[in-house]
Amino acid sequence: MNNIVVYVHGKGGSAQEAEHYKSLFPKDEVIGFDYRSQTPWQAKKEFFAFFTEQRGRCEHLTLVANSIGAFFALSSLDETLVDRAYFISPIVDMENLICNMMQWSNVTEQELAEKREIATNFGETLSWEYLCYVRQHPIIWNVPTCILYGEHDNLTSIETVSAFAKRYHADLTVMPGGEHASSTFILFFRAVFQYVTRLTLQHVTYRSQCRKPDGADMPVLHLGKVHICNADFLRQLIQAHFPVRHYAVQP
Repeated sequence: MNNIVVYVHGKGGSAQEAEHYKSLFPKDEVIGFDYRSQTPWQAKKEFFAFFTEQRGRCEHLTLVANSIGAFFALSSLDETLVDRAYFISPIVDMENLICNMMQWSNVTEQELAEKREIATNFGETLSWEYLCYVRQHPIIWNVPTCILYGEHDNLTSIETVSAFAKRYHADLTVMPGGEHASSTFILFFRAVFQYVTRLTLQHVTYRSQCRKPDGADMPVLHLGKVHICNADFLRQLIQAHFPVRHYAVQP
C-alpha cells in the first residue's frame, strides 16, 4: 500500500493546487480534495466519507490543509483517518473568528439570533446557526501537526494559534511579516526559506533550557525577535544551507 498526501484548499482555492506539493512529497501520491461543503456540519459528512475511502487504500495518510479547509478538517477528522497534518494559516477557533467579525460589523449576539443571518460589508455572512454549531461542537485534535502561520494574519491572532499549538502539542512556525495565506503551501514555505537564507550565522543562537518531551536538551533557533518553531521540512531546508546540525522548537 502506498502513502497518500491529501491537500485541502482554502476559500477560493481549488484541488488543482495539489500539483504544487508533489515536489515536497516525491515518494507519495498527492491528491487534491475538491470538496463542496460550506459549513462544518456539511464537511463532517463529506470529509469523513472522502478520507475514509483514501485511508482504506494507503498505509500512511498526510493532510495538508489551508485556512478554512484546515478548520473543516479539524471539525471532521481524527487520528484514525490522518497520520500527520500540515496546516497553513489555519482557522483554529471559529467561534472567536465569528465573534471578531461581529465586532467588526457592530453586530450583537441578540441581533444575530433574531435575524439568523446578517451580511457584512467585507463579503462574509454572519450566521447564528454556524455560531451555535461551533460552540456545541468544540474541536478535539490528536493528530501530530505542524502549523505554518503568518505573523500578521488578520483572521487568527498569534495568541489564538499559539494556544491551539500548545493545547494539542503542535509545532508552530511563524513567517515574519506574513499575512493570512491565500497562496499555496509551497509559496508560503519558500517565503520562510528566503527569509532564513538571508540571515548570517551571527543571527543564530542556541538556548539549552528548551527540552524535548523525553527530557533531553533541544537547541533553539532564534532569529532576531522572531522564533521560528520546529517543522520537519523547515528544519531540513535550514540544515541544507547552514553549517550547523541542529535546530528545534522555541515554544
